[in-house]
Amino acid sequence: MDKLLEFYNKPIYFLSLDLNLFGGTKYLTDLFLATKGLSKIIAIRYLKNKGVYENPFMSKNDYMIKDASYLSLERLPFGDTLSMFVNRLLLKSLDKDFVEFLNRNDHIVHYAFPNVRPPSLSETHVVTIHDLMAFDYSIDISFLNRKNWQYNIMLCKKFPHIITPTEYVKKQAERMGIFDGEITAIHHAVSPYFRPLGRDKKELRKELGLPVDKTLVLSVSIAAPRKNLKVVKEAVEKLGADYVLVRVGPPVGNSITFNNVMPEVLNAIYNASDVMLFPTLAEGFGMPAVEAMSTGLPLVTSDIEVMREVCGDSAVFIEPTVEGAVKGVREALAVSEDLKRRGLEKAKEYSFDVFKQRYLSYYSKILPEALKPLIRSN
Repeated sequence: MDKLLEFYNKPIYFLSLDLNLFGGTKYLTDLFLATKGLSKIIAIRYLKNKGVYENPFMSKNDYMIKDASYLSLERLPFGDTLSMFVNRLLLKSLDKDFVEFLNRNDHIVHYAFPNVRPPSLSETHVVTIHDLMAFDYSIDISFLNRKNWQYNIMLCKKFPHIITPTEYVKKQAERMGIFDGEITAIHHAVSPYFRPLGRDKKELRKELGLPVDKTLVLSVSIAAPRKNLKVVKEAVEKLGADYVLVRVGPPVGNSITFNNVMPEVLNAIYNASDVMLFPTLAEGFGMPAVEAMSTGLPLVTSDIEVMREVCGDSAVFIEPTVEGAVKGVREALAVSEDLKRRGLEKAKEYSFDVFKQRYLSYYSKILPEALKPLIRSN
């Protein structure tokens, strides 16, 4: 335990499987930066043949990689899932000091994602449930992914503290009655990188290799069915030759495609585009919509409850169909200045300062004696 204490000397610890900024761990980065000086990250490596990717925004002193890949079963059928399950059980039995540390009540352990299956549980443990799509059978998810996702979430049933990214997900959780603990909604933060650059669009487009004489429709997402990329593709085609689809993520049709771009480059892509098309079918939060608003890019998105919560009156809301998308893009371009103004105002609600204050306040309620003096001096 003495060796462990060389690293374990903070009041807040974040548990994750990865540190890869491009693998969906922006939230983990934001949590860490919001609690800088008060926290460290423990990335648990359950799979021997898959590394833990490092994050360019963290130094070696900010995190520890906990190797729990005791058995490599990844070549067997369903090997990743099997390895995760077996190695989690072995972690509990083979590294009692680590589990004992996690189970202490003198610090907060925050599981940033439910796929970090808890080896222990205490009254100061927190988990973030980003969405509950695995329980919505109207959403197209493969059988095995759905069952694995449901299993991970159900392991969080007895957590005393649960965070959701929106009131929408919180209401879903309360209605389903899955969790025993207190549920709190705290919106995600938009990165400070996302802002209007105030630069000439043509110059930005030349730097990015984008056409200067077309209307650029931006789409930012993974390729999951719920992202509705077929509608994106067909809508841009229907808009005509003067419109070009710019994709950040897997390519769609004849899109100009970017992948794994740093935040500064992504911000430039937002600034170089004319309109954002985000006809999603389901979200827990919808970060691309907030990034678009933060850059002043007119936004077209689906008329669903979660996007109404996140965007307020700062977007054109549509039926997520080809006809709805075409109409929405044209409407957004016609009122682009008004949407830009509203979007920039709405984006202030997702500033990093708001995010930081909400989380520091949240953590100080869980562990007041240890955290309040540190937060005041932080």
